[in-house]
Amino acid sequence: MYFRFVSALALILLIFIGGILLEKKNTQLRKEMNAQHEQMEAMQDYYAHLRIRTARMTLLPEAQHSTQLKNEESKMETELTEEKKSVVPLLDIKD
Repeated sequence: MYFRFVSALALILLIFIGGILLEKKNTQLRKEMNAQHEQMEAMQDYYAHLRIRTARMTLLPEAQHSTQLKNEESKMETELTEEKKSVVPLLDIKD
């Protein structure tokens, strides 16, 4: 009778210890999973940052080219207006 009681108690104790070990392992896996999710979010943010930076860098030469054209056009217009001002009219007709 004593043997049955001790073996039942040992079996219950082993089940509890097994449950505790499983719970610790589960907690450890959850922590690792949370860390991986945080790393994944950080990598996604960095990837989005890089995509935005790439888009800006590809648009930059186009924007510089268009502003360069605008600057050249404005220079030509100012040169034309200056030439018109410097030209003396041949006939000064007053109405």
